[in-house]
Amino acid sequence: GDYLHRIGRTGRADKTGVAITFINEAEKNYQIEIEKTMKKVIPMVDLPEHMEISNVFTEEERPSLHDKNYLKTPSLKHSKGAFQEKKEKNQKVNSGSPARKRKHKKGKSAKGRKRV
Repeated sequence: GDYLHRIGRTGRADKTGVAITFINEAEKNYQIEIEKTMKKVIPMVDLPEHMEISNVFTEEERPSLHDKNYLKTPSLKHSKGAFQEKKEKNQKVNSGSPARKRKHKKGKSAKGRKRV
């Protein structure tokens, strides 16, 4: 089934809490998929109008050359998950016991051998 990692426990024992997540338009599909998985609608609140939004990265936000695929947006719909079947060429085949795999020496047949 689907697995959804919780951000963290917002409530401890009898306490309650609120989790806040910021998403952009490119992440809207993630929100839809998460809501389907949870079977629950996530309440959304727009940012205040007076809030300034910058498209310039701070030093901490700037992608590093070592960040893998930082420009690509992964698709949840086409995800194969963490498990894939082995390719046919890599699947093990039971070919019998090790004794059956060894070649018989020339001139000796199984009938001619004496059992001890």
